[in-house]
Amino acid sequence: MERFKILGILVIIAGIVFVQCETYQLTSAKLYHLKQEFDKEKEALLLAIEMHPDNYEAHFMLGQIYKNERDYVKMMEHFNESLKYSNKKRGEIDRDKRVTYNNLYNEGTRALSMAQSSEDPELRKTSFEETIKQMETALIISKDLNAIEAIGVAYRGLEQEDEAEKYFKQVLAINPKSRNTLMQMGNMKFIQATMLESELAAEQDSIKKSELEEKSKALFAETNNYYSELVTYYPEELKDAIAELALSYEKLGQYDEALKLYEEALKDDPENNGLIIQLGVTKYKMGDVDGALEDFKKALQKDPDNLSLNKTIAISLWEKAFTEKINKGEMLSIEEAATTLPYMEKVVELDDNDFDMWNGIAIINAQLAQKEVTGAGDKMRAAFNIFMLFGEVAAGTDGAEEKLEEAKAQWKELVKK
Repeated sequence: MERFKILGILVIIAGIVFVQCETYQLTSAKLYHLKQEFDKEKEALLLAIEMHPDNYEAHFMLGQIYKNERDYVKMMEHFNESLKYSNKKRGEIDRDKRVTYNNLYNEGTRALSMAQSSEDPELRKTSFEETIKQMETALIISKDLNAIEAIGVAYRGLEQEDEAEKYFKQVLAINPKSRNTLMQMGNMKFIQATMLESELAAEQDSIKKSELEEKSKALFAETNNYYSELVTYYPEELKDAIAELALSYEKLGQYDEALKLYEEALKDDPENNGLIIQLGVTKYKMGDVDGALEDFKKALQKDPDNLSLNKTIAISLWEKAFTEKINKGEMLSIEEAATTLPYMEKVVELDDNDFDMWNGIAIINAQLAQKEVTGAGDKMRAAFNIFMLFGEVAAGTDGAEEKLEEAKAQWKELVKK
């Protein structure tokens, strides 16, 4: 019995010694903290945790040291360990996490604002990179959707759209109704699609052209999907998204939907020339050439020197006067064809290297000359001469370029009469 008493006393003494050692290390850490000897404080805390891994207070204090060192991975590791063993420090831990997250997020937001407002390419680049750095660090503390979205925006600014898309999709996976993210994705896909359209227009290889057409269609489909969701959840956004949404419908061949949206948009913004032109394009694709021409001419009144618009009207009128009638087996209408001339002449005034327009001017004036229309013969000969000289220039004929410029100058004098 006496042996058991002695053994029990030894166990108690050992426990007291162990607790005293632990208390000593933690107490030492607190004293070092007061004296601002943080390296020694850190050593004492690490030893305290090594001796007693479930010491919640030591984990909390060590987490604060790592916070001050901006090692947020270790900060979170020790804060979580502290909470695993006790909730006594939860209030202080939540406060530290909140303050630290807000500081990082605000730094990232300032960098993003600087990047978006600057015109200096290098400053924009470094500021976008700083945004990503600060927001990625903030995400160590809290998986906040605002930080995730900001990283996506920064990657867009750096023209790393694949990376941007990854972050935007993370947001939408958690919150499919995120207004700004839907807008970002819709806008990004729309720009990608329109840029691909430009590439498509310049492509000559039929196989590559077909591949680009498929990609373009897929991108417009994505554009349509994101903008459709945006206006479904937030109908008030329709006004700002309507042009992109309508164009995506048009590119997908859903002309009725596009037409409705353009008409709706023009109710709010009747003077918007871009919308008027797109409405005309949609009508043209639907086979309503007269309706399209009406819209094109309306737009031209506001922008008479618009080269593309003048050319579009000229081609549309040409189609009506010649191609449509030939396809229907009807007689050509020279009077109707003559309505094309003012627009063709405006095109060559704005771009005197458009040999197709010179050819059209020559053909129509040849028909008018047969009806003895005043001046038609002179215009026919002048336009045809210019058209032929383009061929000589292309063939490298000596003196052809000088003759072409001289012929253009003579044309200008002719149309002044």
